[in-house]
Amino acid sequence: MAIYKIKSLDDLQKFAKNLCSKLKAGQIIALTGELGAGKTTLVQMIAKELGIKARVASPTFNLVKEYDVKPEVRGIKKLCHIDLYRIDGKFDDLGLDEYFDDKDSVLFIEWAEKIKKHLPKDVIWIKIDIKKDGTRAIENKIILWLLALAEAGALPFLFLFLRQQ
Repeated sequence: MAIYKIKSLDDLQKFAKNLCSKLKAGQIIALTGELGAGKTTLVQMIAKELGIKARVASPTFNLVKEYDVKPEVRGIKKLCHIDLYRIDGKFDDLGLDEYFDDKDSVLFIEWAEKIKKHLPKDVIWIKIDIKKDGTRAIENKIILWLLALAEAGALPFLFLFLRQQ
């Protein structure tokens, strides 16, 4: 598996910008990684890329926070941010199903591994690891493959090829 290395906040911002440019309404991004890995910081950077002016904070005590995207971007009208860090209860008690079906929003779930079996199959999983030297490593096969293609300048050719299939 390829790994996107994050050595600074600037690197994370570049990753956020690339990821944001590929997001579409209805997508669910599952974020995993230890406490302090940068999950919330990534969501804050995505929110900024979507033009959200509000302060984006971790919804640890609220469970869910919603932010309007105005003007909408690629059909995304809202960013929903869920943090499951404090959740140990049953999934059915959380009332999250409505967020999974929201086709006008993009949904980011921190600590998503806690409800993995309840998530739709097409969730994009992003794992952020803290390395011994303090840098971060982001793992995601699909996103990293697309980023590598974009950096090589091959992404437009891939989309052209896929459209013709």
